[in-house]
Amino acid sequence: DIYTKDMKDMPCKCFKGYIRVRTFGGGSRSLTEALKAHNNRIEWDDMCITSRVVEEYPPYYAIAHFRFASGTPFISAREMLSICHLYFEDDGSVFLTAKSTDVESIPEDPNCVRCTLHHGGYIIRPTGDNDVFQVVYAGCVDGGGWVPTWVQDLVAWRQPLALGKFKTYFEEGAREGGTRFEAIRGMRSLG
Repeated sequence: DIYTKDMKDMPCKCFKGYIRVRTFGGGSRSLTEALKAHNNRIEWDDMCITSRVVEEYPPYYAIAHFRFASGTPFISAREMLSICHLYFEDDGSVFLTAKSTDVESIPEDPNCVRCTLHHGGYIIRPTGDNDVFQVVYAGCVDGGGWVPTWVQDLVAWRQPLALGKFKTYFEEGAREGGTRFEAIRGMRSLG
């Protein structure tokens, strides 16, 4: 399920998408690790062309740098530098909140436009099945630069589509287990 909505005081449409993911015994920790493995985002997000972890202080926060394809030769690629915090709730939910940040050692790339993540992230919630979790991906991203509103609205709708590919990527790795699942969770290189 995918939704977009105009929100008061937000410069662009907000997006939200939901999926249910089976962990094959890995639990919410394995899902959290996989979503925090920012280096792997290019494996399941078709818009992401590069991704790397800049700083990481497990389990509490990480800073990541992403580059995203625009999908058209008429609009520049985008980059985003974001900080992700983890919050653990009593009901077993995990909140991976994110927003844009600046890091002095990573100036804006002259070949990209830096976009702004105003608010966003993932929510992992338990369901009635101890091995299945609901994952929500939501946010508000201003594409920066000169982008027509209708294009930003289209991109906002496309953002949560990556969840479907993430589900397949994660569940196949969880079912297989071993070193591949460790790599999906960021415990070792995918190479």
